[in-house]
Amino acid sequence: MEEVTRTTEMTPVPLPLLERRIRQRRPTVSTLKSRLKRGVTCSVPRVRATLTGFFPVVRWLPKYKFREYVWGDVMSGLIVGIILVPQAIAYCLLAGVPPIYGLYTSFYANIIYFLMGTSKHVSVGIFSLMSLMVGQVVIRELYLAGFDLSEDATPSDVSNSTTGSNYSDGKVDCVALMGLHCGKECYAITVAAALTFLAGIYQVMMAVFRLGFVSVYLSAPMLDGFATGASFTILTVQAKYLLEK
Repeated sequence: MEEVTRTTEMTPVPLPLLERRIRQRRPTVSTLKSRLKRGVTCSVPRVRATLTGFFPVVRWLPKYKFREYVWGDVMSGLIVGIILVPQAIAYCLLAGVPPIYGLYTSFYANIIYFLMGTSKHVSVGIFSLMSLMVGQVVIRELYLAGFDLSEDATPSDVSNSTTGSNYSDGKVDCVALMGLHCGKECYAITVAAALTFLAGIYQVMMAVFRLGFVSVYLSAPMLDGFATGASFTILTVQAKYLLEK
């Protein structure tokens, strides 16, 4: 009796049954055609869904309970604004640009997120690690352009600079194209704006190609170590502004 039971348990599944299951799982040509048709079909509901996907404010703003939410939102906005103003000014020193541009970044970024964001708990603004990395690029490009990093210099004074004298005149002429009245501050703003624009293009391309899974390979200890090292770097960079007379 035991031998009969073992025989029935180890009996393989018939081959026609396996082929039938595999055939059922394979998408047919009609299914692929229907999916392709749904992907390229343009209709009013599809256009409306696309617009609400890009601008979610159109979907949730009509449902906003003004009397119930307005006072809490006003208080939250005031508290975040009080914290964000000095934070933006301090982080601009890390980025190597005038403090007013930190306020511009915090203000316009929140307006854009209001129109295109989906989370009501997120406060968009300037970030310390990004400011530190932008500042490193700004300092490098100022040095390569021939500006004196110790004081403000105009393109007409580039040839007399002592820090970038070992570069060709062709690179110096690129700075002069920005205008005779564009000094070190103007050039730093241009570099930071160009870097921000390129970073935005890369992020859009990563979103189009669905590359968000790459962040899974960044381990938590590595991110913690990077954040800790960056925090000490930020502290030492800000110390010169605290001790400056």
